[in-house]
Amino acid sequence: MSILQELKKLANANPTAFALLGPLNERSQFHRRVVRKTDDLVIEGFPRSANTFTTEAFRISYPDLKIGNHFHSPMQIALAHRYGIPALVVIRSPREAVRSFYVYHQGELSPGAALDRYIGFHEKIVPYSGSFVVLDFREAISDVNTGVDRLNGKFGMGLAPMPAGEDFTGQVQASIEAKRQSRIRSRSDEMGSLARQTTPSEFKARAAAEAAEKLAAPEFRARFETAEELYQRFYAMAR
Repeated sequence: MSILQELKKLANANPTAFALLGPLNERSQFHRRVVRKTDDLVIEGFPRSANTFTTEAFRISYPDLKIGNHFHSPMQIALAHRYGIPALVVIRSPREAVRSFYVYHQGELSPGAALDRYIGFHEKIVPYSGSFVVLDFREAISDVNTGVDRLNGKFGMGLAPMPAGEDFTGQVQASIEAKRQSRIRSRSDEMGSLARQTTPSEFKARAAAEAAEKLAAPEFRARFETAEELYQRFYAMAR
């Protein structure tokens, strides 16, 4: 294991270490940010769970909010709890999220490792459940204001409703796509960008079908049962 991997492992195991080391991996293009004590909100979740759509919707609607986001690390939620900052956790069913995550990594991550990451993320944030509200993937893409309502209800944030309807959804998706095109230009990696695209595409649909076959193997059955139990536990928090 390289020194960089060791540091990443240390950061993702301890909130204090994460607060110190995480900023080294911030990305301005995503507005990817480690939560600070002076921040207003944290938006986090397992990858491929509408993190990008939700965060971009909040950024467009509330440009003055300082938002910790896009590290997909349970330590972000641990720090939100420590600092007393409202947090929004986006969730998605394990089969959909793990399949999409596997496609995202284009074979560089095994199906079993992707599934273990899903379980590990959710298990580690259970102790902080009193410090966040939950937004399911389907809610995020159909009416992200559901998350606004829950934040206002639990934390009294006083956020005005976001714009509603297809026009706003299109604005959010257009902003996300502009960033994807920027990554293609900077990295010259169109295939990688297609796999990492956060909006639906034919390429992703084909890759997801192939991934689903691999994840249907009997060896993953017990772990998927654990992941599904975790998902249902979090889903119940949103009701």
